Amino acid sequence: MTRFGSRVRELALCVAVAGLLSGCGGGDDADGEETKRKSGSDSRSSAEDTAPDGKQKESAPPRRPATQLKAAPVYDTGAGWERRWHGDPLVLPRTDAVAEFSGQDAPQGRFTVVDAATGKVRWISRSLSSVAPADDSEMDSAVLSTGGKDYLAAWSSGRTGEDVVRRGEQVLAVDLFDVAASGDSVPPAHHVEIKNPRRVWHGTGALMVELKDEVVAIDPATGKKTTYHPEKLKPPRGCADCSPGGTVEAITAAGPVARAYINDYDGFWVPGKWASADIAPSGAVPEGARTQPVSDKLLIAQWERKGNKEETVWAVVNAADGKVRASAQCGRYGWQAAKKTTPRLSANGRFVSYGTAVFDVEKGDGHCFPDTDKSKEVMFDQVTDEGQAFGYTKAAGQGLITERRPVLIDITSGKAKPLAEGTAVPEADLAGMGLFLVEREDRLVAYRRAD
Repeated sequence: MTRFGSRVRELALCVAVAGLLSGCGGGDDADGEETKRKSGSDSRSSAEDTAPDGKQKESAPPRRPATQLKAAPVYDTGAGWERRWHGDPLVLPRTDAVAEFSGQDAPQGRFTVVDAATGKVRWISRSLSSVAPADDSEMDSAVLSTGGKDYLAAWSSGRTGEDVVRRGEQVLAVDLFDVAASGDSVPPAHHVEIKNPRRVWHGTGALMVELKDEVVAIDPATGKKTTYHPEKLKPPRGCADCSPGGTVEAITAAGPVARAYINDYDGFWVPGKWASADIAPSGAVPEGARTQPVSDKLLIAQWERKGNKEETVWAVVNAADGKVRASAQCGRYGWQAAKKTTPRLSANGRFVSYGTAVFDVEKGDGHCFPDTDKSKEVMFDQVTDEGQAFGYTKAAGQGLITERRPVLIDITSGKAKPLAEGTAVPEADLAGMGLFLVEREDRLVAYRRAD
């Protein structure tokens, strides 16, 4: 499933630790950890942030977190917060919050939603159990966004009703949470079960479940299940000779995004609305487009350039009408590399990064940094509201982890600047804070953006 950000891995951390103050963990005690998590007292903003009446002081400035990483210079490591953290941060950009799911590798788990600006706990879900608890069972989680709101989903699958004689039945159980909840033991807003699932994936605006002959999209806002029959998908308008059929890639605010691999149509489309061949940017070959969803409102697409098979045109596209919001010229092979990464959208919705490309949808332009005779390929991880994208290049002859050299791009100008070796880049940037996962120490550290 989709995860957020590039971690501060063990070898990379070895470089960063050289500049730490006394130890990464600094001052934790394990006793009463569950109580601390629920109360938010494990959030290590060094400000005295409560008044005598127990209310939070609005004016108390954050102080220096105990963990001092070698962060990018756009962050002030002297101000922020940190707390214990297990697993990947689930970023809630429309909520200015980040969530932890404690059951990623266990048969039970719960969500803890934390305010990105302060590190204080907003709410905690009740404990969730996998559908068939066992020593090797796991639960999965993701952020889904639709209608301008974020939702949290947790799911597991397993065989129920099995005994010595009966084989039982494979069941997928999904719990959905509205992130605007509050409390210490919040129940799911919706619980959905589906029999005999084959595959589950994050479909941006919905949780997608593949069955034998159909695909089910689960709406995170309502829990409603919508069934799509791939062989019955309506072909693009204007393609009278095209037969029905395709695959459902994702769900957007405009409906499903369909892709045909073995059909009369070579491209993707939103049934009944628009098709990739009709919206191809100037200079692009209409056929053969590929796509990747960014959000429930935006997609990234790629077309080949006319007259030059070694170059491609990438664009950010409105899901509702297919309008191209921003585009850039890129190399031929960047798309395959990009598919190993996750599209990023700044919290304010203006900037997008994917693979080697970055876009400014307000200005309508973009930049691509492919591998060329003169420059190295830059792959991007995160993008901020100010239009700064964090990426990395690879240095020849280095190991799998240490070969990544950090780079900072100003999307508005397209200028790239190398960062010092060992610089930590954030998992996310929201609410004026950069969030850094120190995986080896099981900590999430937030540093305030520098003035």
